[in-house]
Amino acid sequence: MAAKIEDALQRELSCPICFELYSSPLLLPCGHTFCKDCLADTLEKHKQEGTANDDKGATAGTVVVDRSKLPCPTCRGEVDLQRQGLDSLRRNFLLDSIIEKYKAACARDGKEVKHKEEIILCDVCEKDPCKAVKSCTVCKISYCKKCLPVLHPSRGGLATHRMVRATSSSTPGVITCPSHEGELLKMYCTSCRTPVCYLCDRFGGHQGHQVSELKTVFGQEKDFLENEAKKLSGKNDGLQDFVKKIVGIINKIDVNDFMIFL
Repeated sequence: MAAKIEDALQRELSCPICFELYSSPLLLPCGHTFCKDCLADTLEKHKQEGTANDDKGATAGTVVVDRSKLPCPTCRGEVDLQRQGLDSLRRNFLLDSIIEKYKAACARDGKEVKHKEEIILCDVCEKDPCKAVKSCTVCKISYCKKCLPVLHPSRGGLATHRMVRATSSSTPGVITCPSHEGELLKMYCTSCRTPVCYLCDRFGGHQGHQVSELKTVFGQEKDFLENEAKKLSGKNDGLQDFVKKIVGIINKIDVNDFMIFL
């Protein structure tokens, strides 16, 4: 009986497209949820159908495909993605949290969880993310070989952080909400400038506040800090040039004084 319930639970937590545990689940306006990668594949196929019809021309009996809209794989309802593409869809944080708890419970019981093999990408690359090599169990961020020494050096306050092989699992070293036991901090309240969990957003003290995905805010803050660092570096270069000019002037004055003394 317990095995049947467990199998039924895993089916409920599995994507209806790939039949694996949801990975980065996105919620459509119609209420159906799918993996982000599965929706990306669906959208690509939809665009290819539109391109094929464009090549044939608007002939009688040819279905004209609107490539700016995504048909729900379950109910076929159309979703207007606009310019943001899949990024305009809301992450299903509640389902995400349930899956993480399910995986953690299976790990404690020594049970194997069937899930799709995925390549972990760097969370902080600006464009075309590279393959991640390490994940920080404290920051919950994965880094590629290039970003790791720059954004997470093993010194100072970061020296105590535990680094593991790149993984999408939040189980090791998980950061949970101090207000709601066991809930993962995956959102960021921009009104209060603090990480929050799903329950904080829906029912807690941050209800009605403006929230964003924590990973997105991290990327924005990273870009801001990098731009500020470039500005400071430019000012430093200018300051060094100024110091060199002053030293040169001082040296010339010393030489002139020496010649007058002679």
